[in-house]
Amino acid sequence: MNKVFITDRIINASIEKKILGDFLVSDPKKNITVLLVWHQIVDEEFLNKFPHAEVIIRYAVIVLRRKRNWMVRNYL
Repeated sequence: MNKVFITDRIINASIEKKILGDFLVSDPKKNITVLLVWHQIVDEEFLNKFPHAEVIIRYAVIVLRRKRNWMVRNYL
């Protein structure tokens, strides 16, 4: 089962919890597969804490998109 962890800047994750339900966890020691990141520096040291992570989503972009109704795409 996928586990989602918010790395930083969120005090009350009620909206995220409503959307993600049991997928959202507050314990970073679980087998996290998805990281929601705001300002966290994502480097090798940080990623080593999440050996099962497969997806990283830069969280602030979603917030700006909602506030301004922007279409946002990231391509690698």
